[in-house]
Amino acid sequence: PGGPWTMVELTPAEYARRWATCEALPAEEELEGLCGRFVRGTRPEHFAMLSDEPGKRLSWVCSPRQLGGLLGKKSAAEAMYDVGFRAEWLAARHADGTRHQLVVFPSGVGRSATWSNLWILIREQFGAEVDAALTPFKDEIERLVTWPPPDSSGNGYAAFDPDGKLQRLSDLPVDVKYAHPGYLTAERFLAVGSSRTLYHARGFLDHSIGCNAKFLGTGFSPVGEPETLVPNVPLANVEGLRRIELTVTLAEIELLRQKERSAQLVAAGTGAEQYQRSAQDLFPGGRSV
Repeated sequence: PGGPWTMVELTPAEYARRWATCEALPAEEELEGLCGRFVRGTRPEHFAMLSDEPGKRLSWVCSPRQLGGLLGKKSAAEAMYDVGFRAEWLAARHADGTRHQLVVFPSGVGRSATWSNLWILIREQFGAEVDAALTPFKDEIERLVTWPPPDSSGNGYAAFDPDGKLQRLSDLPVDVKYAHPGYLTAERFLAVGSSRTLYHARGFLDHSIGCNAKFLGTGFSPVGEPETLVPNVPLANVEGLRRIELTVTLAEIELLRQKERSAQLVAAGTGAEQYQRSAQDLFPGGRSV
């Protein structure tokens, strides 16, 4: 609702200055011309790519509108939550010593993260064999309701993964999860062969692309923020890029846990439509659609 807005352009350096001072855009302004991504790692070499994880061929980036909505956030943790990171994932990364950065750069070509665009990107980046293996499950995957979780466990995959194994594997440190035989890389997903089930297909999307339980396939996050995917590239190849060092604290993560639990209770009591409205109040930051 609202608008029309005045479009405003910032350089990466100007954006970094506003981030450092928690200076939000005025309500009538919308950012254009910049994209961004939260990158992470425990070693310097982990910050060389848009996504440093082995085999990651697609990266999530913040659209200009979404990036503008993050300005003025109270904490880096709140900003990361708003773009789709789960509180428990942030807690696990805090425990393993992961550092975080926000990289901002002039906007290029990305695709809205809808189901139809996702299947196209998978075919382009992973090949016809992976696409064919997913095809029997695509309709069922699109019909799934994984967020908000159906109960207080926080497991959005309870319908086909009641023990929560997929989400637990996602929360492991990078080196550990990629060494685990249950972590569904493209190669492991294909190796399952004729025994493939919905568990393996949806798990591949989570593990190999990052479509976690909060992914709706609408092009927008649960709080109405745009979601965009681009091919993974070295950061050294991104012209005009600016790095912003981030700090994530346990106190900030605990606050997000409390908000997440509140949102789940709202969803359980009032239904998904009311949840969407309540989530906007619980996690403000960006215009709803």
